[in-house]
Amino acid sequence: MVWFYAGKKPTVLLLVLVMVVAAVVQLSLGDTAADYDSIRNYAGTATVRDVVGQHIAGRFVVNPDDTTSGEIPGGILVDVLGRRWYRQGGICQL
Repeated sequence: MVWFYAGKKPTVLLLVLVMVVAAVVQLSLGDTAADYDSIRNYAGTATVRDVVGQHIAGRFVVNPDDTTSGEIPGGILVDVLGRRWYRQGGICQL
């Protein structure tokens, strides 16, 4: 990689590295939400959201095959677009 970037300014290389790291972190963390209502009220394009609020936490993933299940608080959440968000890894209460 060093030979490919020979002659480039170090600041450009640093910026590229920061952008790559930020993209990897975003993929691993998912989009964040403060609480379950943040997912219920969500109308964005993310399909993975991590709840990182006080006393609640968990990863929720959209199940595109489910359009009819009712909400199970903390297990399946339904957003304003009607998508079903399934908790990954079971239900957890802190």
